[in-house]
Amino acid sequence: MTDRAPSIETRDPFTGDGVASVRASTAREVSQVVARAREAQVTWGALPVAERLHRLDRWRGVLFRDRHAFAELVRRETGKPEAEVLAAEVATGLDLIRYYVRHTTEMLQPRTRRSATLALVRKRLTSTFEPWGTVGVISPWNYPFMLPVGQLT
Repeated sequence: MTDRAPSIETRDPFTGDGVASVRASTAREVSQVVARAREAQVTWGALPVAERLHRLDRWRGVLFRDRHAFAELVRRETGKPEAEVLAAEVATGLDLIRYYVRHTTEMLQPRTRRSATLALVRKRLTSTFEPWGTVGVISPWNYPFMLPVGQLT
């Protein structure tokens, strides 16, 4: 077994031109990246929700500012027209981020509900929300940005 993984060439499906050469990660490298992500999650999770939302909103601003460069990269990776990338990927991603920035505090509030059955009429259920921790997302080729944004924010 080799410690060196092969490179993967990405190509523009519309033109066939090369976009990038990406070295695949070895199993050991993936384990190391996941370990670092878990360490970072501890720091991120310790931040107050308001601070995490502030940082998410700042990222939204950067994405908006650089939307054309970002759209060009996604266009080359997917073969989609730039207008479609801007509308279906970037604008929708920006809208999702804005939605979560505006509504997450309310969405994360604990909820208490009553039982729906007569036998348990005096019982209450309280739902609280905890972070999942480190997650991996395999993004589909046809919506490589918008779908993961919805899952991760």
